[in-house]
Amino acid sequence: MAQGGQFLVFLDVEGVSAQAPSLSVAYYTGWAQTLIAFSRSQTNNAVTLLPCVYARQLDNVTWHALVAAHANGVPCNGAWVARYPKVGACIARDFNSRFAIPPVTLPFHVLIWQYDENCHNDVIDLDQANPNINANAELMSKLILPPSGN
Repeated sequence: MAQGGQFLVFLDVEGVSAQAPSLSVAYYTGWAQTLIAFSRSQTNNAVTLLPCVYARQLDNVTWHALVAAHANGVPCNGAWVARYPKVGACIARDFNSRFAIPPVTLPFHVLIWQYDENCHNDVIDLDQANPNINANAELMSKLILPPSGN
């Protein structure tokens, strides 16, 4: 494949409430192992979909579950962390580790920080890549752009 054979897939975990539960080790393990195995089986091992997680910065239940899964041999290839310094500001920001990095020590990198949502008439969220990673190797080379809306 011209783009390479590994692509990031983020599981959206909106944990911290009964309506939006945190991630469990069992759920993540099943999802991650299935994602990897199915992508390989459908492409004769040419493509591997790499499990990642999108979650709130202070959802420690989710972060601890991912640490436990990693200790059990189930990889997480990166995090996309949501936490807003000032809700509704909708202004460009530099990466801020205080808001972007969870308080739990992770065995993988935070790749992206979502710092605001529902901007510009509720149509876009604002994100910033982590400048402390190798962005090309860990993020950009493992993304697929959606088809154009034309």
